[in-house]
Amino acid sequence: MRVLHVLQNYEPSKGGTQFLFKNISEHLVGSCHDDVTVCTTDSLYDPGSKLYQRLPKRDEVNGVHINRFSFARSQRKVLLPFKRILFKLGLPSGGLDRYLRVPESASMKKFIDGFEADVVCASSIFYSYIDYAIYRHQLSKPKPFVLMGAIHFDDEDNISIPPHYLNRIANADKYIANTKFEKDCLVRLGVPSAKINVIGCGVNISDFGKTLKKEARAMLGLSESDFVVGYVGRFAPNKDLKTLIKAFEVSAKANWKLVLAGGTNSHLDEIRHFVAACDKSLGERIAFLVDFDEARKEVIYSSLDVFVSASWSESFGIVFLEAWASKLPVIGTTIGAIRSVITDGEDGRLFPVSDHVELSKLLLYYFDHPDARVSHGNKGLAKIKESYTWEIITGKYRETYVEAISIFNHRHVDAA
Repeated sequence: MRVLHVLQNYEPSKGGTQFLFKNISEHLVGSCHDDVTVCTTDSLYDPGSKLYQRLPKRDEVNGVHINRFSFARSQRKVLLPFKRILFKLGLPSGGLDRYLRVPESASMKKFIDGFEADVVCASSIFYSYIDYAIYRHQLSKPKPFVLMGAIHFDDEDNISIPPHYLNRIANADKYIANTKFEKDCLVRLGVPSAKINVIGCGVNISDFGKTLKKEARAMLGLSESDFVVGYVGRFAPNKDLKTLIKAFEVSAKANWKLVLAGGTNSHLDEIRHFVAACDKSLGERIAFLVDFDEARKEVIYSSLDVFVSASWSESFGIVFLEAWASKLPVIGTTIGAIRSVITDGEDGRLFPVSDHVELSKLLLYYFDHPDARVSHGNKGLAKIKESYTWEIITGKYRETYVEAISIFNHRHVDAA
């Protein structure tokens, strides 16, 4: 099978979508012997970021062919001042966010339209290249199309999305949802249930839990007797690290440490300044670990007693799988996507968004109940083995591609 994956960024760029499709692409090549090409932007950072570092136009990594394209960036300089003015006036920014985030690239569109593939899978729903689902039948050689939307439905009472997004879903042959919650929300919006396959993300269990906690802490300068709370992931506003920091400040005892690990981006300085504005003794108990490789990430997880993500917006949460692969208990928020991943009281705990007081209580719970830390970590690992290995996830993606090809072919026969 010849597969084209279309994404806003790809490795070495960091993020959940990049990580997901890197592993899907490489497993399709390595295990299924498929021919996989990635079409993406040429930036190390998100196209909406003020940071930019150009990556090679063409590359091949672990058998995956990568084609990167330039995109319009000058629009940020023009639109950002208007967005700031609207924000200060308390007015909605309307469509400005879309134009600030969407990579507009004529060369990327031309490549997608002309590429010979058995199936195209693209993510995420708000990027303009998803319109391929709508206009492809005007092309001489349209291709079967799968949309992995990665929609962040966080509030059950407010699940509306723009009509254009629904039109993109309607024109796709199949839609991949990360969680059952995402599927349920889309069905409520009128998307046929049969169009949606719930798959989620994966993790290589063998990549984690290789370093003993004592050794990991020695490598990171942490004491063996410390109770270590940690977050690993992007430094981004939706990750709500300020709530985690405030919860740690409320509950922390003398031997507690907080590890915040992620890659450099425009939000990191804001988090550092937030910590600096707190009590000096708090800052001395918080360690920032920045721009580490995969081997170092395993060591970081191995050093922790409990993993926490206070995120108020997610489509899944790969970091919870990584923590479980390290046999750690996890704490997340009660938003729909995370509730679909964590079973409260069984393999982790949940707390309301932005509620640092409730989060502090859960930190104290795990501090006082080491048996629960072991039990929840082991049950999380069992959940991975049952549903979230890369072999399982890749198999489900490939089955979805085969379904899409069949649906597409039947449509062409019906049209003829």
